[in-house]
Parts: sequence; C-alpha cells; structure tokens
Amino acid sequence: MIEKVSNKVIIDVDEYRADSSFSDPMFVKHTETIIDEVEIFEDIDLMEEEVEMEDIVEELILDIDSCDSKNTLAVLDYIDDIYAHYKKTENSSCVSPNYMVQQSDINEKMRVILVDCLIEVHYKFELMDETSFLMVNIIARFLSHQTVE
Repeated sequence: MIEKVSNKVIIDVDEYRADSSFSDPMFVKHTETIIDEVEIFEDIDLMEEEVEMEDIVEELILDIDSCDSKNTLAVLDYIDDIYAHYKKTENSSCVSPNYMVQQSDINEKMRVILVDCLIEVHYKFELMDETSFLMVNIIARFLSHQTVE
C-alpha cells in the first residue's frame, strides 16, 4: 500500500519486500531485530508495579572461568592477577572524550561514517561482538594520538 502524505510517499514494507527481488542488507536485519526487542520492552510498564524493599543480600558472582579448570592453557592460576591488573590500568588507558578536537582534517561525522562502514563489514562476516568493540577502541586510540591528514 502506497500512501502520499504532503510531499512524502509512504510504502508498506511488507508489500515492498514481496515485490522486490532485493534481499535486505545485513545491518537492516540486525536493526529490525533491535527494534522488535525495544518494542517488547516498551510494552512492559514497570511504573505500575509496586516494589518491595528487601534486605540487602550479597550477590553471588558467577565464576566464568570454572569451565576452564582442566585447561592448562587457560592459566587460571594467574587469572586474579590479570583481572587486578586490568582493573588498576582501566582509568589510565581510557581515551579522552574530546579527542576529536585535535583533528583538523576529519570531523565526528567522518568518524561515524567509518565506524558504520566497518560495522556493516563486521555483520557481513558474522564476527564476534568483541571484535567490533575492539575495532572502535583502536580507532579512538589512534585518533587520540595521531592527527590524520
């Protein structure tokens, strides 16, 4: 169904898909999944529920390394030291939030275009989410230390 509102044309997505021989790009499918999840959460009205105060109970921490207890390559003997090191260096290794100010030839919009393009490639190759987080972190670190021309 095609409707015309003022100077805009509204096309029914389902009919467009049925008529079209094009497949949806990967990022569109992912975005539609996210939209569906958001709609589910919007339907839940948490404000109407009455919350009872409970005694504070210490929350149990899930040991994510227990499945590697027999794997000698997982070096579980050092895992607490590794976590402590990352916790200690976390603040010093963060990128300044205003690192794009020092860039003269590129701006925030260009960075967004680059990250969007790389995320599309990421979904195309079905990589792990951690890879995209690392990718954006590396780009931010590079741009915070190097002026791009």
